[in-house]
Amino acid sequence: MKLKLAIACVLLNILDIGLTLYFVGHAIGTELNPIMAHVLTYPLPVVLAYKIFLPVSFMATILWLNHQPTLQRVNWNLILVLLVVAESGICLFNLTGLIVV
Repeated sequence: MKLKLAIACVLLNILDIGLTLYFVGHAIGTELNPIMAHVLTYPLPVVLAYKIFLPVSFMATILWLNHQPTLQRVNWNLILVLLVVAESGICLFNLTGLIVV
């Protein structure tokens, strides 16, 4: 379950960057996150590495922490579900812009 949620979160991040690049590249929208807006000023491979490598690293860390005996009481499933829901909301927000255009 945890692995599937982690993969879903990474895939949603990839969808998010795809939608962001589409909207910003076509001057339809702007990036609301100031950190990501700054990252978008870098070349495309850097942007993709940032937007894909960080979530993959974060998900791998969560999956690793799940197996640590001192952290067994942490509800990692809930954390992953909340991350997937949050990223889904971001993607849905982006998709509403695509529908309006």
